Amino acid sequence: MQNTSGKVINRISENSIFNFIHQRLSSNNNLSLKFITLSIGYVDSNNLEWGIAYAIRSFHNFLDRQVTKKSIRHSLSVKSVNQYHEYRKNDVLQSLHGKKINELLAGGIYKIEYARNPKNPNVYNLHLHILTESNEFIPNSLISFLWKDVLSKPFQGLYVKSEGIANIQNVTTTENDIRKTFRYLVKNVPVLKDERFKTLRIMSKFGNWYSN
Repeated sequence: MQNTSGKVINRISENSIFNFIHQRLSSNNNLSLKFITLSIGYVDSNNLEWGIAYAIRSFHNFLDRQVTKKSIRHSLSVKSVNQYHEYRKNDVLQSLHGKKINELLAGGIYKIEYARNPKNPNVYNLHLHILTESNEFIPNSLISFLWKDVLSKPFQGLYVKSEGIANIQNVTTTENDIRKTFRYLVKNVPVLKDERFKTLRIMSKFGNWYSN
């Protein structure tokens, strides 16, 4: 059950991550930061830690997903609220064909979050927050389609009620906004009590941020 594809960063300092991001941005003028939320769905309290394992595995499978013609057709069928994005979308999507998500989101930090359903305290809402670097414009509809496809696959016999909703926000590269986003990302890192799941990486670096 151990995940070896990321680096545990539960104790990473805000200053060290800010300095690292600042260096990355200084060396590449085209680089931008994105804050992505990937919804997983609902899982009952008895299966919470299996659900977290499912979320982590799904995320790494997602990074390996390839932009296909089918995903492009779907994304083009979903109208963007932003007219400029809608205008650019066709050309952008065609340029992304064949690329993997780990090429578009080259590195970053992810964290699994879960919150109790206020209507049913025995049910948790699972989702992922990701702070990542990218120099690509990536339509939200494309990420949502590929993420939902990943969630359609069961893990260890567990079927999570999958929502497959994704949301992408650009993070301005001012010091204040980077620090604010990082604080939001790292708040309330949960501690898993079950010994079977002690090795699960609730929060971790991935990609080209891993070795830093």
